[in-house]
Formats: sequence, structure tokens, C-alpha cells
Amino acid sequence: TALLIVTAPLLLFAAIGILLSVGRPVLYIQQRLGRFGRPFTLYKLRTMRRTAEEDGPQFSGDNDKRVFGFGRFLRRWRIDELPQLVNILRGEMSLVGPRPERPELARRLEDEIPFYAFRYSVRPGLTGWAQVQFPYCSEPEEHLVKLEFDLYSLRHHGPALYAIVLLRTLGALVFPPENRRA
Repeated sequence: TALLIVTAPLLLFAAIGILLSVGRPVLYIQQRLGRFGRPFTLYKLRTMRRTAEEDGPQFSGDNDKRVFGFGRFLRRWRIDELPQLVNILRGEMSLVGPRPERPELARRLEDEIPFYAFRYSVRPGLTGWAQVQFPYCSEPEEHLVKLEFDLYSLRHHGPALYAIVLLRTLGALVFPPENRRA
């Protein structure tokens, strides 16, 4: 609750920026898979144009043409992720854990990558070990590498790794590596 209160002015700034840039809706609401593969509604600030998914669901990349200018700024500072604090308050997510995927993309990855579903043994996170270790990815082979990091974090889950992930996430916000999305 405290994080939501502290970030409220930033969320208001972002909402006004989105409204002035591309209009409504301000929030991007989508189904994702949570713990045990159960679907939940994930909240983000909108960073893409309305026509972004006319060709169906796609993985987003670093230089995604569907992202509008102010949306790029929101993504750069991860401000677009702040509404997920509501998901954390509702118990659907944790601060640290594997990132939640969309059901249709997750099913495809489950078919292509053995053990992918092991990620569902914990609540998904706002950030995770895979995000601080590996650049943002869009190919199944890259998701396999991220899964290895997710499985490592599941095996070594504990307060120390949790703290390391949070510190590295904050570090990536302040000193962002090129072409990475933590």
C-alpha cells in the first residue's frame, strides 16, 4: 500500500502524459497466467498504439514500432509497470518472481520448451532473476535461457536472492544497460 501511495504522483503524471499523447484508455488490462497457471487480470500503463495487436499477440522488442513516444519514456523508467502494485496487493503477484506471460504466448512456449510450466509454482513477479540477468527477449530460444534463470531462482528462492534481485532492478533503473529490460 505504501508503494502505491508513494508512486501515486508518478502514476498521475504518466496518466496525463498518455492522455495528451494518444488519448484513452490509459490502462492496458490483460489476462496473464499466475501461480499454478491460473489466469488473472494484469494492469499496466498503456505504452502502445491502439492498433498494436491487429495482427494478433506478439512479443515486444526494444525498438518496437508499436510503442508511442511517451510510452517509450514510460518503458525506459519502468513506470508502465507500476499499476502491477495493485496485482501485488491483491496477492496475484509478488515483487520478485518469474514475469507473468499471456496465456496464448505461454501455451506456445509450453509446447516448445520443456519444463516451462515449472514457472507457475510461485507467484509471478514485477521483476525477477531472469530479468536482471538477460536482455528482453522475443524468440523461443531466448525464452529458454530466461527459463534457466527462472528455474535457478526457484531452486535458490530466499531472502538473499530476493534482495539481490530488488537491488539489481533498482540499479538497472538508475544505470540502465543498453538494450535491456529488467
